[in-house]
Amino acid sequence: MKILTTCLLALLMESFALGATLSNEWFHAELTPQQRDALVQKSLKAPFEEMLPLMLEARVKLRPMMLGYNPPGQTAWNDPGVPDPYRKFMMAEYVWFKHTYGEGNPRKGEVLIELFEETDSSEARRLLFDAMAYAHWIPEMEEPLARFARDKSNPVVRRRQALSTLLNMCDVNKYTPEAIAIIPEHKTDRLKIHAFQALFNLGHDLFKLNEENRRALLNIGFDFMNGLPAGDVHSSYFLARRLGYILRIENEFAPDQFAEKYQSPTGLKENFFTDTVSNAKAWYRENHAKIAPLK
Repeated sequence: MKILTTCLLALLMESFALGATLSNEWFHAELTPQQRDALVQKSLKAPFEEMLPLMLEARVKLRPMMLGYNPPGQTAWNDPGVPDPYRKFMMAEYVWFKHTYGEGNPRKGEVLIELFEETDSSEARRLLFDAMAYAHWIPEMEEPLARFARDKSNPVVRRRQALSTLLNMCDVNKYTPEAIAIIPEHKTDRLKIHAFQALFNLGHDLFKLNEENRRALLNIGFDFMNGLPAGDVHSSYFLARRLGYILRIENEFAPDQFAEKYQSPTGLKENFFTDTVSNAKAWYRENHAKIAPLK
């Protein structure tokens, strides 16, 4: 037993030492190209329990003010044209995705919950929502995400992301009323429509809505569309298509896009989009009683 305890302590000390070394290299050391590649490889081989929190911290702290540089190659962070602030951020993104995504792992799910409960960083929470929903969802995530979504002291955009995760991963009918209720909390019509589209981009899960939720969703959607300025055609267009999908309308209110009157040398003419919106509004004028809220 004494030998086993000594071995465990030695392993723990070795892990702490490795963690301290990696942290120093990620946040403080200036590295050559060879050292960057070596750091990535060491980080990939380190235990995910150690690397997930470190890479989450790195993706938040090392995030440049401006994003968008994306050179090719397996070690793109060494490209001569990459600005220095991007290098370690690109490395951190690579290691995060390699450690975080892949076959579902309940233990990684537990680590993600722990990180979510501990952080007060809005950007970290954004990254964690994606990792929880698309990589390592476990049922234990539902309660803390629901609690977070209901806490109005949290930023509305993050509460919306929590609800989006819950809509995708849990019973869609359970969280649809809360998702509908959060949409008006956004400040502008454009933000409200973006929230509507982001929350209810659920594919065939929209057909699982019970009649009460379905009607509530359709009514708020048509209210938004009818309230938009006439010039905001494209916002209205995408909203009309989503509503048409929920209603299972053929072509989602869109006319025949191959009709000659919609063709131009550069693509579809503007009247294709305006006609789609007009079709949706005409349908609502004739059928709004069919989707009136249930008493």
